[in-house]
Amino acid sequence: MILLITSRIPILLTNLCTLTNLIIASPNAVSGGQDNFKTALHTSAEHGFLSNVKRLVTAGADVLSLEGRALTAADLALRGDHTETYNFLVSITRDKEAAREGLHTCLRDAVTKGDVTSLANLLRPLSSADKKELLNKTPHGTNSLLFK
Repeated sequence: MILLITSRIPILLTNLCTLTNLIIASPNAVSGGQDNFKTALHTSAEHGFLSNVKRLVTAGADVLSLEGRALTAADLALRGDHTETYNFLVSITRDKEAAREGLHTCLRDAVTKGDVTSLANLLRPLSSADKKELLNKTPHGTNSLLFK
């Protein structure tokens, strides 16, 4: 039996297939303002449901997303004293940050060298959301890549 809480409404799932279908549909779906715009990952972390957190992360839930009070799922797990869940989320966050830093370094090197082929190869596998994060959108339609 699995307890999933969305928009302040607990849903008791007796079938793992149901949870899997919900996750696949949209792992980053956000609840309304009455629940501080939390995702299922935020809620699962807040209640220490580590198995749900792992399933959501595997399905592509964004561990860096912020809920309405600017807290991550890891912040909520820590606040709820769910140490194992917190440690798991921190580990995933570090891995994602390291990968992002590596990508930025490779992009910077490709741009500096004027290597258009490498740049295209680095950008091709990224989702459109990931590509948007790389752009610094400035007024009047000009854009530049963001690097540290």
